[in-house]
Amino acid sequence: MIETKNSLDRKVNAYIDNLFAGIGASQQLFDLKEELATNMKERIADFMARGMDEEQAYKEAIISMGDLSGLVDDMRKLGQDTAKQTVYSTMAARISTAGIIAGVLIILFGIFTALMLFFMSENASLMNGKKLLMQLH
Repeated sequence: MIETKNSLDRKVNAYIDNLFAGIGASQQLFDLKEELATNMKERIADFMARGMDEEQAYKEAIISMGDLSGLVDDMRKLGQDTAKQTVYSTMAARISTAGIIAGVLIILFGIFTALMLFFMSENASLMNGKKLLMQLH
């Protein structure tokens, strides 16, 4: 019985994995697949309780779930949107980092220039003072 249950679980999971093959992994997809697998296993158990064998109950469960192509398409679109969002957020992070680096460099350049001008004017004042002292002597 446990062997049959494990075999059936693998069969259901394989069916659902095959249904959503090629769709990027996401939490929404994981949750949906878990929900579908649970639902399908419950249906199979109900059909088997009505006297069907495992294979017939499996086929009836698939039929009773109906056409899932719309759901698969929705998850595929969601996966594509998630991929685009990841690319855009990565680009935004790079641009943001570049902006921060450029801003820091501009600030450092400004500080360096201000200090250079300050010391040049201070040096010029000292030179003028020395010249004045020399002229007085």
